[in-house]
Amino acid sequence: MTRISLPMHDSAADEALSNMLADIPTHPITPVTSVRVESADEVEPIMAAVCREVKGGAWDSVRDIDGVRFGWADAWALIRPSRTELGTLTLRAEGRNEALLNRMKGEVERLLAAFPAVTPIAW
Repeated sequence: MTRISLPMHDSAADEALSNMLADIPTHPITPVTSVRVESADEVEPIMAAVCREVKGGAWDSVRDIDGVRFGWADAWALIRPSRTELGTLTLRAEGRNEALLNRMKGEVERLLAAFPAVTPIAW
């Protein structure tokens, strides 16, 4: 989670909040994307296999709390079981630019393509 701290308003300063926010970088990110798994019983084994595969990869960081989040300093992806829909995986990806975002989306697609029980991803 990224936290943004804004300075307290100084009545002597004229800078509008919109100008201060304009300096905060934005990165392309996917919407929350869900994919169905044929059987809810397959979610846990799929997540375990994805986690093993990711941990064996050349990522700068891997976290396996509430799914698996992996990536480099300038891009990341998240695959996790849905909290609200049984038999569903939730996906997210972000990159510093569109090319990096597309690379992370490709990695997610590659990882999940190994499981015929997972429906195709419609980002």
